[in-house]
Amino acid sequence: MREIPLLVGALPVEVQAAPIALRLTAVMVDGALAAGAVLATLLVVTLSQKALPGIKEIGLGVAAAAVVLGAAYQILSLTLGKATPGMRFAHVTLRTFANERPTRSQRLGRLGALLLSLLPAGLGVLWAFFDRDRLSLHDRLSRTYLRKQ
Repeated sequence: MREIPLLVGALPVEVQAAPIALRLTAVMVDGALAAGAVLATLLVVTLSQKALPGIKEIGLGVAAAAVVLGAAYQILSLTLGKATPGMRFAHVTLRTFANERPTRSQRLGRLGALLLSLLPAGLGVLWAFFDRDRLSLHDRLSRTYLRKQ
């Protein structure tokens, strides 16, 4: 039987989550890199068209490119490199609640939990501002967190 993650209350171990400012720095760097990839992709697609599409098609294309490339960026960074460039820049590292390096499957599980955290208007991410341990919903669901190096 699989243990259900502790969503509220004290953790069985002491976690030392990275300050929210460092986590936001990592998100901003990763967001800028992903946005650059989206813009480059849209430029290539636009230049290959004979006529510019309508504004609705452009909006849908931007949204689709942002979701697909953002997800690919996170998946590739966390499965192949064990950290995103933003995490490296902010000097934060991913750890389990047992203070170990997470396995590839744990890192992928964290990405699934991140999706759940983002879906209800980002409320799972905002959870960290009110949580005693400064952990977000996806930290608790995946039993992993970002720690200052």
